[in-house]
Amino acid sequence: KISDSILEGSIISVNVEPSVVSTGEIVSKMKVTMTVNVVFQDMKIKKKIFDKRLSNWSEFDVSGGIDARQNAINSTIDKLTEDILMEMVANW
Repeated sequence: KISDSILEGSIISVNVEPSVVSTGEIVSKMKVTMTVNVVFQDMKIKKKIFDKRLSNWSEFDVSGGIDARQNAINSTIDKLTEDILMEMVANW
């Protein structure tokens, strides 16, 4: 049996860059930005519902180390998941 719909996603980019630079040009916060391409297709009516590039971001304190960075990445993924869900239900 073929699926009623298909949701495909691809990570286009993940960028980590300084977000807050304090006195003396010391970076205190970094920003993680993730961009994905998402395609949602209705297989029953053979129609592409949407094909969009979405982007979202989170910040983390440099002093938090690798754990803070990973938490920011996870937070960005959560935000993108919400964005994708909102795109899906907006078209119903």
